[in-house]
Amino acid sequence: MTDADEFLESDDVGEFRERGQYEHAAEAVMARLGEQLKDADGTAASVQLMGAATGALTTLAEESDDPKAVRQRARDESGDVARRSGKKKDRITDLIDDATREVLDEHRQQRLDGGEALTVPEGVGLDTYLEGELTEIVRQESTDAVDDPVLRWRFADGVRIETSESIHHDYYALFKKLASATNKRLVPELASEQVEDELRDGEDIGGEAYARLSLGPETRPWHTDADLWSRAISGLVDERLRTETVVGPRTDAWESIQARIRSGRAVKDLTDAVEHGMIHVNDDNAEVWVPTTVIDNAADKIETSRRAIQAELAERGVTSSKLSGDRVSEAVSRGATAMRFWRLDLTHDAVPEPETVVNEIADAVGKADVGTDDGAAATDGGTSTPQHGTETFGRPTAPDSTDVTDGSGTDGEPPDGGDQDDDSTDSDGEAGGTTETAGGDDGGPPDADDGDPDGGAGK
Repeated sequence: MTDADEFLESDDVGEFRERGQYEHAAEAVMARLGEQLKDADGTAASVQLMGAATGALTTLAEESDDPKAVRQRARDESGDVARRSGKKKDRITDLIDDATREVLDEHRQQRLDGGEALTVPEGVGLDTYLEGELTEIVRQESTDAVDDPVLRWRFADGVRIETSESIHHDYYALFKKLASATNKRLVPELASEQVEDELRDGEDIGGEAYARLSLGPETRPWHTDADLWSRAISGLVDERLRTETVVGPRTDAWESIQARIRSGRAVKDLTDAVEHGMIHVNDDNAEVWVPTTVIDNAADKIETSRRAIQAELAERGVTSSKLSGDRVSEAVSRGATAMRFWRLDLTHDAVPEPETVVNEIADAVGKADVGTDDGAAATDGGTSTPQHGTETFGRPTAPDSTDVTDGSGTDGEPPDGGDQDDDSTDSDGEAGGTTETAGGDDGGPPDADDGDPDGGAGK
């Protein structure tokens, strides 16, 4: 009876085996199998020979440091065996795979369990670095309704990088940031991709075997394939992420505007609001109309922009629903005076009502204040900003005792303009106050000079 030892102890196989040349030994086993199958007497003898040969291949695979190479050499020789014996090649290769499968499984698992980590030929693979060095990811988001959160990556070797929330889904973009920050020889290759060489027929990179053998847990198999990369990096981020919330600049600006409204003096008569540069309360639409200068002052103080504030207020849902599109403001003209108001919805919980609301200004009131950022009155008749000039509130005191409630000025000059827009367009893309009126009609008068001390008040 033929058994595995007869193959292993043959001269040629034994010689290669003693030298540790197990691939050559496997080739010699297959050559002997082909010769003996050609002379085999009947099916039973053929089955016995193939069993003995595959048994010998199992032993060679167990003794080799590279059992996969032993199996592959035997498979390479299976075509020659099939020609000599008249047996089907697929049948022979199936027997070889069955005989060596368990050995290959044990070998690759021992290699991983024993600390023989997957590696790249040179340097440190990106997946190795991420799995081994990443300690924490801090997701910093702000209280702004419109926000672009950032991720701060912290590594054990002292590396610190900051990314947008999506850049890590591009593996090469992340590699470039890390490679320039670490002293390690980081390479874009992934050590986990070495597993592809371990896969058998029918196994692929998206399957269970690859997931089990790659670096990290099975839930994140590392690979440069876009879908697998996103799956792996998302899992790593989720595992090591914590979130910090900070007060955003747009939130600061909105809170400044709220304070101005809450502590300010407002008038229900729109003409008075235009002529005296005041906050206007519109009962018909349940809105509070805020001069653009209030917005500009908040933007200057927080170092943000009208456009950013517009986006923030629109996202918070505090702007008027009566304006079309993304508009938040409206230009209003009264005589020679024009001013732009930002219209906010008073029914919204976040929109405060002004501290003082009067129906109209019946008498000369001097410098009626709509409030400063901290609620204190403006002592110089307005607030000066580098970009937007002086903002004046209320009607200037008449130079004599002439009653100004009849709409006439002291010298016939145009009344003092409230809010003046230097920009040709507002943050919503609409034309400035020189072309837009309360009804939205074109042809309004040009803005009066802001803070004109000679201007009277009329309506």
